[in-house]
Amino acid sequence: MIKRIVLVLDASVAGKTARAYALDLAKQHQAELLGVAVLDTPWLTATQPEPLGGSAFKIRRDEEMIRSTQSHIEEVLAEFKSVCAQKNIPCQALEIEGFPANEIEMASYQGDLILLGKTTDFHFELDTDSDSTVRHVAHDNPRPLVVIPKIPEQTNVVLVAYDGQICSSRALHMFLLLNLGKGKRLHIVNVNENPSEGQELVSLALKLCESHGVSAESQILNAKHSPGEALLDLAQTLKAEMIVLGAFGHTILWDALFGSCSKTMLKKSEIPLFIHH
Repeated sequence: MIKRIVLVLDASVAGKTARAYALDLAKQHQAELLGVAVLDTPWLTATQPEPLGGSAFKIRRDEEMIRSTQSHIEEVLAEFKSVCAQKNIPCQALEIEGFPANEIEMASYQGDLILLGKTTDFHFELDTDSDSTVRHVAHDNPRPLVVIPKIPEQTNVVLVAYDGQICSSRALHMFLLLNLGKGKRLHIVNVNENPSEGQELVSLALKLCESHGVSAESQILNAKHSPGEALLDLAQTLKAEMIVLGAFGHTILWDALFGSCSKTMLKKSEIPLFIHH
C-alpha cells in the first residue's frame, strides 16, 4: 500500500501536471503527500567568467537570485498546501537546498513513491525546462518513480514491459505491492525474436499477477531494431494509461541498471511511466 507520496514541486508545466496527478493518486489511496521544492544554490551561484573587479557584483547578483528563487518556492509550497487542504489530503511541505537530484533522492527515503514531471524547472524564469534531474533520479531509483508527461485518459489498461530480467520482475512486483494494479488490466509484453521463449518468460509474470488478484494478458513482440519504439506504439494502440518499466534491456549489451530501450521510452513516452529497478 502507498502511505506517502513524494511529489517534486517546481515551475515547469509538467511539474504542475504531476501535482494534479499526485492529488488524484493520493485521494485514491488515502495517502499523504510530501511536497518537495529544491533551492538549487549550486546552479544559482555557479562560477562564471567575471571581469576584473566583478566578484563583488557577482556576490550581490547571486544573493538577489537566491532571494527571488526562494520567494517563488515559498509561493509554490503555499499553493500546494492550500490545494491539499481544499481536497482534504494530508500533506507536508519541504524546502531543501542543494543539487535537485541528490536532494530528491534523500527526501524520497521518507516515502513509498516519487512523482515528478517529465521535465523540471527549479530556477523560475532563469532557465529553461530540463529532463536532466528526471534522468538522474530514474537511473539511481531510490524509490519507485512515476514520471508524468501529461495526464492520460483513464482506460484502466497498463502495459508492462517485461524482459524476464530481475529489474523488470522487480518493477512489476513493486507495482503490484503498492496496489497500483487494483482494478487495472495489465498487458505483459516481451520483446523477443523467439515467441516460445518469450511466452515462457511472461508466464511467470502472469502467475505473479494472478497471485495478487490482478487481471493480466500477454503478448510477444518481434522488434529487432527499436524495442522501445515498438513498446510505445503498442501502448498507444492499447490506449494504455501507464507503462511499467524496469531497466528494460533487449540484449546483454545494455547500460548498467538502465538500458537504451528504457532511455528511449523515458524520452519519448507521452503517458506516465512507472519505473523501478
